[in-house]
Amino acid sequence: MSFKVGKYQLGDLEFDFNLARLKFRESEWYIKFPTSYVVYKKHDKYYAEPSSELGLPGFGGTDAATVIQNAIDKSPWGGRVFVKAGTFEISKQILIDKPFTVEGENPQGTILKASASIESIFKFQRSGARFYFPIIRNIHLHGNNLATYGIYIDSTRQGLIENVFAEHFTSAFIYATSNQSAFTDQYLVEHCYAAFTPNFLIAEDGSAGIVSDWFIQDCYCGRLTEYGLRLKNCQKFTVINFFAGNNTENFNAVVRIESDSKVCAYHTLIKIGGENQTDTPTAKLIEVELLSGATQLSYGHRFEKLWMTPNTLLFVDLINNATGGYLRNIAIRDILNPNSSNVNIRIGSGVARVHITQDAEAYSDVNVEDNSGSGNTINGYGEEAAGAGNTPSAEWWDVGVIVHNTSDNTLWVKDKTGTWRQIA
Repeated sequence: MSFKVGKYQLGDLEFDFNLARLKFRESEWYIKFPTSYVVYKKHDKYYAEPSSELGLPGFGGTDAATVIQNAIDKSPWGGRVFVKAGTFEISKQILIDKPFTVEGENPQGTILKASASIESIFKFQRSGARFYFPIIRNIHLHGNNLATYGIYIDSTRQGLIENVFAEHFTSAFIYATSNQSAFTDQYLVEHCYAAFTPNFLIAEDGSAGIVSDWFIQDCYCGRLTEYGLRLKNCQKFTVINFFAGNNTENFNAVVRIESDSKVCAYHTLIKIGGENQTDTPTAKLIEVELLSGATQLSYGHRFEKLWMTPNTLLFVDLINNATGGYLRNIAIRDILNPNSSNVNIRIGSGVARVHITQDAEAYSDVNVEDNSGSGNTINGYGEEAAGAGNTPSAEWWDVGVIVHNTSDNTLWVKDKTGTWRQIA
């Protein structure tokens, strides 16, 4: 049997992040070319000063978006535009359609602020062949309640969004889809902050493919009105240390995973937290739903080390509204300080193969409402957690060693005895 280790083990996750960073730091697009242009503001005009090494022409103008766009267009593939500190009024969308970096001095100093109703401040989209390595770093994106998104991503690969502060967009900081090719994948998002916007990220399948293999680490958002991460028909999102705080009363969930027409699989969420303004919030931490009419699977998800405001209604809500699809194979481990007077995990009708474990030394037992009738497994390292209708298992299935058999697309776990067991 040909096993491929999935992106579930914490050790492997850390390795995957390091590998992703190394890929960007050592890629030819990242280090091959020097800075193409330095863009700055002087009085009421914007200037693009060229690098002496590349022999490019200099230019200026009164519209910041036009100056930045021209600097990108005139630069070679793998080029870099450095935007100095200042506030740059953005009147139209800036397109990156080749391997390229736009970098500011820092998120406090370099501010790109929408001055008209636009789809997004930046858009990553290919104009011909699929391209790699669009990079945005060290910058502040301000939607001014005029721009829909901070960054719109379509059919590009291996992008990096790092150290970006985003605020006041009407929909989301990042929107990702795939309308021109099979994948929008292998993105790394880290050290980013978003506030006063409905969502941190919306990712959904496009007409030509899916969004998959994203790595999100060390990101914080506040004053959201809808979701932190909203993932529809996506695969293989790995999120570590994501926190949504001081959210409004109408906030729905820190993470929502939904699916209908395509397989939704292998999302891993570790160290996920949330905090709401009210003492008795109705928001959830994680919500997973198979939508009505769905004909595909949602499976292979792992949620670990979860925290939210005391009195939170639900840490995890698993909902199956489909008659032809399946929501199953969910591993939940370690909920910090759950309120025993509330239901902490709700397993909906038709949801199967949910495995819950708690570290008895650090976490109290969870209160589980299981409406599935499937006999899901709830363990507390040998101690049964609360929750009617569940049968404690004598064998703890360690989800840290889930593997994907690529030869027949099955999912396996190794139990305490070292025996491999097929779960999907």
